[in-house]
Amino acid sequence: QTIYVASSSAETKTVMLSGTVVAGIIEPANHVTAFAATALGYSNIQLNWTDAVPAASGYLIKGSSLGFNDIAAPVDGVAEPNGALVRNVVSGVQTYTFDGLNSLSAYYFKIFPYNGTTTEINYKVNGTVPQATATTTAGPVMMEDILPLTLQGSPNRIPYAFRLSFSGLLP
Repeated sequence: QTIYVASSSAETKTVMLSGTVVAGIIEPANHVTAFAATALGYSNIQLNWTDAVPAASGYLIKGSSLGFNDIAAPVDGVAEPNGALVRNVVSGVQTYTFDGLNSLSAYYFKIFPYNGTTTEINYKVNGTVPQATATTTAGPVMMEDILPLTLQGSPNRIPYAFRLSFSGLLP
């Protein structure tokens, strides 16, 4: 690339340059809006949001079963891999469901917009980081309704009857 430097009080100079121009990855301008968590049952929580405007390239969701203060903010230049309570979601999806959670447990989530990938990732951690919480419902329960104290039948076969009830099952 050739650059010409000129000024009214100095002579014009020509400078030859070579190399690669790398655009800096800019931090997203805004956070998401309408970030909400909804328990879908005893082991699933669905998160929904409206993308930031302008949209970021992706969103990092981090969760905890201890509280919001237990969720560490991500660090620029360090991409976080997906895990049990960590998920990267591309722009435009605006929903994610965490599953395999414990029943009757509260879960806390924060969402961080980012631009870039790997060592060039830039998170928005300043301002008010959106957060949401939800509590999973009770899991299925098997209750003993009738359980006889004695068995009866012929010596070779012992018929046995009892009655159970189940609750908390999903259709």
